Amino acid sequence: MLIILFFILPWNLGKHFEQSSSLVNTSVIPYLIPTLYLQDIVVVAIVALLFQKERGTFKGDGHALRLFFLFIVAAFLSVFFADRFYPSGYFFVRLLLYFLFFLASINSFRSSSVRRWFFVSLALNLFLLSVLGFLQFYKQSSVFNNYLFFGEQPYNVFTPFIAKESFSGVTKIPPYATFLHPNIFAGYLAVSLILLLGYFLTGKKRRVVPSAFFVLIGVVALFLTKSYTAWAAFVLGLLLLSLARPVSVKSVKDARLITSILLFLAFATVLLGLLFPSYKNLVVTALPADSITSTLSVERRSALLNASYKMVSQKPFFGWGINSFTYSFEPFYTRFDVVRFLQPVHNVYALIAAEVGILGAVLFLLLTFYTIYRSTCRGGFLYSVALIQVVFLSSFDHYFFTIPQTQLLFILTLIMGLTYTGDSSCL
Repeated sequence: MLIILFFILPWNLGKHFEQSSSLVNTSVIPYLIPTLYLQDIVVVAIVALLFQKERGTFKGDGHALRLFFLFIVAAFLSVFFADRFYPSGYFFVRLLLYFLFFLASINSFRSSSVRRWFFVSLALNLFLLSVLGFLQFYKQSSVFNNYLFFGEQPYNVFTPFIAKESFSGVTKIPPYATFLHPNIFAGYLAVSLILLLGYFLTGKKRRVVPSAFFVLIGVVALFLTKSYTAWAAFVLGLLLLSLARPVSVKSVKDARLITSILLFLAFATVLLGLLFPSYKNLVVTALPADSITSTLSVERRSALLNASYKMVSQKPFFGWGINSFTYSFEPFYTRFDVVRFLQPVHNVYALIAAEVGILGAVLFLLLTFYTIYRSTCRGGFLYSVALIQVVFLSSFDHYFFTIPQTQLLFILTLIMGLTYTGDSSCL
């Protein structure tokens, strides 16, 4: 069942249950629609099977489990402060399900065969998604005009609100693959490429040819997404892998030094994301002259971030309710848009602080930082690098918290980092 989950991870197949609470005025908000995804069904099966097998005796990392559990408690309490119960309740149920998956499956990832299957599925998905992305970019539309091909959403140049970017002065639609937006596809590619590259090049048998093939095809697909934050995350991952690569740190002193550097980098990245409004003008200036959509995105992201700060100042303890941002932020949104921009704030940590409260955001950060610390100390540098990529992307977008595909990729990376055991320890 774990192997099945690995292979269907990027699929977008699910049953949507639209309700009146999914509307903001007359606009349907995807984040407010209760949806049962195929991955959720598989996760339920995994949790049921593993709980029956383990009989309640789990030997995961105690600190990580406590941090995750406390975050779940904070999210649960926030449900009762939400104006709309159903969107918050369904979002919390999925969080709880993924926590139970984290708790039940963590021991299974100590097996080398499980890890190997994870990377095999990652490589295959990277290839299939990249090929699908190439075909979409060539056609400037979806390849299959239905959701049956792994959840590829139908679209063309006339689809309302479809993403468009300028390529050498020509307006084109970036590839979506099986995701809801090119940025999500780009974030998935950036993290997957680094995980695969690290796995291929740091194993006992270095696989140069397959690594070159998958990296090349993935990098081309990543370029076509025109996602600048994902480009930066990929470059960041490459730099960390190439400059340090301490897969088997020889001394405790080295392990502590590398751990300190990575934790500082992660903290600086979070701070950089939270201070985004203070330097947004520099970002706009640095963008290519024809990046009209990207310039508009910068302005909107800054305004959403400022709105989240105002929301936090009013309800700092329990927040406005999990999954409530899209229908709560407009009174605090100062930017005038011709078309209403009903999106979560493009910063996971600001989003959690606004919806769950400051304590919830701190607990979520501590869980991530602790995993980076634990993974690096035990020689799992590759997973620490991937998590720093996630921290970077989460500082400038929301999909590692709001979209099940990337949310599961984040949780799987957490588990891989926590269960990796190398030659040295700085604990």
